[in-house]
Amino acid sequence: MLKEIKDWSEYLSIPEEDVALKQIRDCTNTGYPAGNESFVMRLEGLAERILMPKSRGRPRKSK
Repeated sequence: MLKEIKDWSEYLSIPEEDVALKQIRDCTNTGYPAGNESFVMRLEGLAERILMPKSRGRPRKSK
C-alpha cells in the first residue's frame, strides 16, 4: 500500500463512505473481523477458531 499511494495527505482527505465506516466501527467495537461472510469463513479456517457471532443465550432444552 505504501507503494500505491504517493500523496498521503490527499488520500486521507478523501471522505469515507458512511456504510463502510459504520461497519469498521461496529467490528472494532465488537472484536469481530470486518468482511463478507466468505472472507470471515476463510479466516475461521486459517485461525481454527469461530469468528462469527453466535446466537445469544444458552442452548434450548431438547425433549
